[in-house]
Amino acid sequence: MLKLRLFKTLQGGCLLGIAALFLGLPPAPARAQARKALQAQIRIFKPECSSTDTVDVAQAIRDASALLQQRCGLRLRLVGEQSLPVASDWCHLPASPGERAALLRTLAAAAKAAHPRELALFLLPSSADPRLSWAFIDTSLRAGCDSPQEPRFLARFGSLFFTDATWAASLPRRGDPGPSRAALLVAHEVLHSLTQRGHPTGVGRGYVMADHVADIGEKIGDDWCACAQQSPYLEGPR
Repeated sequence: MLKLRLFKTLQGGCLLGIAALFLGLPPAPARAQARKALQAQIRIFKPECSSTDTVDVAQAIRDASALLQQRCGLRLRLVGEQSLPVASDWCHLPASPGERAALLRTLAAAAKAAHPRELALFLLPSSADPRLSWAFIDTSLRAGCDSPQEPRFLARFGSLFFTDATWAASLPRRGDPGPSRAALLVAHEVLHSLTQRGHPTGVGRGYVMADHVADIGEKIGDDWCACAQQSPYLEGPR
């Protein structure tokens, strides 16, 4: 009886192997491994003074994730949303750009402290800043693709900021091909956060990391993918 069961098990395995060979499929373990991708968890923080609908933001994150997965093997997973009270400093930012940047760094680090390895997407009213979007990156001399290298600094970076004006002008229109401008901007700021790089020089129109919003497209360079894959904000097999 034991020999018969063993024979049937081996026979079944051989048949599966032959079927996979003819169909051009990899063995089951390889298929399972192929499904695994490096993943960044991302959390939305919305001050009550922001008018952006987080449903639109969640869709942009999903579209940005599809683009990054197709090109770099990276995924984004939305893990939650958090409201910030209108009475907080988030809704009363200084007019001075320097003071505003310093306060935002402090506020973002405090908001991320509970989940330092996550990316944090902060929504701000359009009056908060003339820019549509930006991210804080490590500009120290030791900064690299694996920055921040020390866990105690994780909360200082990995923060993405989007003003309400971003979504007002960037949501997809029915029939438009490809990712929406909002999704491209999310992918743009995510790559800043994962690579800890500023804008590259000499990158032309059509690239996700182009300097000007009007030039941002869907192309992502191999070096940006390779750099992003070293980020400590990612989880999964390396």
